Amino acid sequence: MSRTFSLLILGILITALLPTTLVYILGLAISIAGTFNGNTHGITPAFLYLTMLLIIPGYSLSCLWWLIFKFQNLSLGGLPKKIWAGLVVGMVLSLVFLFPLITGEFESLIPYMNIKDNIFSVHILGAPLIITLLLILFIGLKNSRK
Repeated sequence: MSRTFSLLILGILITALLPTTLVYILGLAISIAGTFNGNTHGITPAFLYLTMLLIIPGYSLSCLWWLIFKFQNLSLGGLPKKIWAGLVVGMVLSLVFLFPLITGEFESLIPYMNIKDNIFSVHILGAPLIITLLLILFIGLKNSRK
């Protein structure tokens, strides 16, 4: 694979995943701030639980970022088990959050959401799933040609 093509693919992947990462970082920052600033008498338990729950998607997102920067030199068998676990959990979480948007289960929210909000939500939630599947497919195809 040529160097220019590799840089182009890397740029596209980074551009596609950056909005999801920024939304995650913003949510984590709000959760951490709420944990320590939400209650004058100490830690706010609800925000603490939210912060702990956000660690799992954060690990999945960091595994995907790792894969983005290392995919050119990897084989499917060469992926560490911890990375596989993070990618699988991330794909499952993405499907869990995308399912109501795709099937229209959020009937009560639809009048308050316009099409741009819905497309933005699908991009934020769907980009990691699509990128993960494409990278795994790319690595598998690359290895099958060798």
